[in-house]
Amino acid sequence: FASTALLMLEADGKLSLEDEVQKYLPELPRFEQKLTIRHLLNNTSGLRDELTLLLFSGIGFEQAISRDDLFDLVTRQKTLDFPPATRYRYSNSNFMLAAVIAERVSGEDYRAFLNRRIFKPLGMNSTRLCDDNSQLIPNIARPYSRSASGNWHRNLALVELSGDGGILSTVDDMLIWQANYRQNRLPLPDLMEKLSTRGRMVNGHSITYALGLRTPEYRGRRVYMHGGGWPG
Repeated sequence: FASTALLMLEADGKLSLEDEVQKYLPELPRFEQKLTIRHLLNNTSGLRDELTLLLFSGIGFEQAISRDDLFDLVTRQKTLDFPPATRYRYSNSNFMLAAVIAERVSGEDYRAFLNRRIFKPLGMNSTRLCDDNSQLIPNIARPYSRSASGNWHRNLALVELSGDGGILSTVDDMLIWQANYRQNRLPLPDLMEKLSTRGRMVNGHSITYALGLRTPEYRGRRVYMHGGGWPG
């Protein structure tokens, strides 16, 4: 969804995926090599993962952490783990920053942008971004798991994700979204072609990660997928 939002803004002529990230996020220091929006969406930026940084700071996911807190944490990085487009490593920081860029460029709250430009036009009426833990969400399923002792307990994750997570949906709505990969009912030419264009390294080699989608091969066919894990 974050990748689609930025592709829409690119189609609107408001940004380019080849733009330097700091053009929109001056809080982020400049590094030796140019860091672009495409690097964020390809997960080749070299930026450290925000959730890993939290854990290294001794902060658990059950503590209330806002997106502003995460933004402050990520933008205080003085160096990258590797020069952009020299390695692939998934980082939640990339998509959190993508959501902030979408807000600043559109002049609209990210949640409102997704509702107006993606969810409502497709009829995904049970889908929303929950980037505020104080929101009341009707019919929400609460996450739980079994401990090593065999007892069941609630999983509490109070980190407010936006761009890299925070989407609440249903199976029916996600089927609508998957169908749109073929139907492309959004006013965005070649959406699936753009989302599935694989990232390219500085040495010219491509990777199987595209724009927010993994595109591996299985039995000679291209597969479009993404994994992940978060309570719920």
